[in-house]
Amino acid sequence: MLLLLALVILGACQQAPITPDPTLFKTPDTPYGFLWDDPLVATVVTTPPQQRAALPEQVPVSIRRVNVPDTPPVPPALWYQHGMPYALAAQPGPAPLVFIIAGTGGNATSKTTTTLTRVLYASGYHVLAVPSPTHADFMVNASSTGVPGRLQQDARDLYRAMKLAYDDVRDDIDITGTRLTGYSLGGWHAAFVAYLDAEYDDFGFERVLLLNPPVSLYRSMTILDNMLVDNIEGGIDGVPAFADRVLAQLSRLYAESAQMGDFSGNFLYAAYLQLKPTDQALAALVGMVFRLIAVDTVMTADLVSREGTIVTASAEPTWFTPLSPYWPPSVREGFTGYLDNLLLPYFRRQDPGLSRETLVHEATLERIEPFLAESEKIYMITNADDIILADGDVAWLTRVFGDRATVFPHGGHCGNYEYPHVVAAINQALAPEAAAAPASSSGAAVTP
Repeated sequence: MLLLLALVILGACQQAPITPDPTLFKTPDTPYGFLWDDPLVATVVTTPPQQRAALPEQVPVSIRRVNVPDTPPVPPALWYQHGMPYALAAQPGPAPLVFIIAGTGGNATSKTTTTLTRVLYASGYHVLAVPSPTHADFMVNASSTGVPGRLQQDARDLYRAMKLAYDDVRDDIDITGTRLTGYSLGGWHAAFVAYLDAEYDDFGFERVLLLNPPVSLYRSMTILDNMLVDNIEGGIDGVPAFADRVLAQLSRLYAESAQMGDFSGNFLYAAYLQLKPTDQALAALVGMVFRLIAVDTVMTADLVSREGTIVTASAEPTWFTPLSPYWPPSVREGFTGYLDNLLLPYFRRQDPGLSRETLVHEATLERIEPFLAESEKIYMITNADDIILADGDVAWLTRVFGDRATVFPHGGHCGNYEYPHVVAAINQALAPEAAAAPASSSGAAVTP
């Protein structure tokens, strides 16, 4: 009797599997009408509140950690890093598992990662998000070198960390299949992780989706570096004054209006409507955000590798050493400076014949063009006005992916992920049972 009672209670406590909202899979009947036709506005402000799909504001996410072997010692200044953190949003019942690889400088709980987690969880998936190889969470805890940017090494490190995370959750949730996505740099990484899985088959991804991927990392990072120096008075020397002005304006708006809420998409939307910044100011702001990401990458890589680009080995910071003195020289590096002054010297010591041209050539999707063109399970979604793409990149992506490509006319860089047409395109691309239809110039998504 006690055993029967226990089984009844256990059954009552179990949650039924969530039924995915079918509207999230269906392309709206209305034409694509994303509000922002300015790619800079779309990138900074993202989807306006009145145009967002019906998604849960929050989903049940747990932060877990895995210990990755054979990584460099944790620098004393980064003593708080212990184990690679990843985020798991688990359905209460059986469901496919989607991995998300975060974009440049992003981790498992970054804003865009969280947005995609909400989209996919509401669509009925388990979601497992991992940090970008360019984030300290990964560089310190999961990278075999601590110096991201070398394609082969980053992809192998990601593959290994994802396998450990998968092994960590597989006994706790009922997984019915695996899919993979990533946005921005994470979309680029997803392509090479899929390339590895085609050889090793540890995951057997049923679908892979690249969201707003760069084609050439060098071309994209040059665009982002120039956005800052070309749009701020005084160039790089004008960064501190520009940052002070932006923070002062945002702080004033936040203090004046309690209805702006936190520093979320709603706040940025309200701030944009009030401040009406010029395109030059928006370009500088985008460049500033990516430059700050570059600062974190440079500083962390320098500390982990003990390369001495910013911090000399004789002056290694400890847990109580202020890092602010190292900020100005880090700001000057940018992504191209990181390539020339840290990445290349570090790997050239292992391979004396390594050239800058080789590094640039390695870091492009063009290297695996046949694989991307021939694989029927790899899909791509981007925007025609994506600010990180150089001339010819959209045409290359469209040609290589063919009817597995969806190109929306507006949305900037990762700015339209909550728009219903894009939500539907994401879900349709990740569903193996969906039959792909060619994307149109109007932004029509693949339809089931």
